[in-house]
Amino acid sequence: MKKDIDFDVSATYNFIDTIKEISKIKEIDISIVIEAIKYTELKKQSDSTIHSQYRISSDLQQSIRIGFNEMEKVLKQMTNTIYNTNNINNNDIPIKTAIDEIRQKRFLFLKSIYDKSNASSSTFVSKLDIMSMSNINDQDAQEIIQYLNNEGLIHNLSIDKQMMISHQGIKEIEDSLTKPTIATSHFPAQNIYNTINIENMENSQLQQSSNNSTQNATFNINDKELFDKFIKQIKTELPNLNLSSEDKSEINSDITTIETQISSSRPKINILKESIKSIQNILEGVASSVITDQLLLSIPIILSTLG
Repeated sequence: MKKDIDFDVSATYNFIDTIKEISKIKEIDISIVIEAIKYTELKKQSDSTIHSQYRISSDLQQSIRIGFNEMEKVLKQMTNTIYNTNNINNNDIPIKTAIDEIRQKRFLFLKSIYDKSNASSSTFVSKLDIMSMSNINDQDAQEIIQYLNNEGLIHNLSIDKQMMISHQGIKEIEDSLTKPTIATSHFPAQNIYNTINIENMENSQLQQSSNNSTQNATFNINDKELFDKFIKQIKTELPNLNLSSEDKSEINSDITTIETQISSSRPKINILKESIKSIQNILEGVASSVITDQLLLSIPIILSTLG
């Protein structure tokens, strides 16, 4: 069996060389790239399975992992070359590249751990709860947990199916949320997955600003949960804040506006931003406290989901 695995490593590096040669061709069928990426990611995910089943050495396991990681880099470069050479719009690619879809599943899973634990690196959460929150099945969850654990983003107790997010995992999530246009070392840029529809413009998702232009957002479940959590926190803490009755009334009005917008089938981005920034301005005028600091820290994350 070891001979077969050695051959597999050799085949992996041969495949990398082949991809490098293919990437020099100007016109490439995008489906070939997609299949190659799927193959690469599947092999990466099976790394731990190969190790446990065939008891290969840690050195050989590392060689396999290095090979797959190198292949992933080449495939990304090749995909970018295809986009640039053929003027392909990223939004026209059916799966936004298979590898990003898989990485996004990992992000949603880790984000659910982050939410469930209230961003605490000392709170355990159950696998079943996270599967339910992220809408990820058991097989995918097992592979994701293995990956996140190997990358040091979570700590996993396999015996009772409990896990907790690590400090590095918290940093990755918060980097993704506060800088949604930038990919992290483990996850794709999050603005790719926030769909924005624009009124009064045909066949486009972009519009130059004008006096009468209106942007409308479509929230995914994680965005809405983020807003719901923020609203609940403000409502709970508002009576304890050292604010005038006028400021409290203003915040309550802003909260009502936010709730109306996120419940709408076509929430308006500008109105949401104005209401959130209004709350931010009022809180910034209050003497610093643990409560106000927590609320103010969460506002940039909320705003980042609106682009």
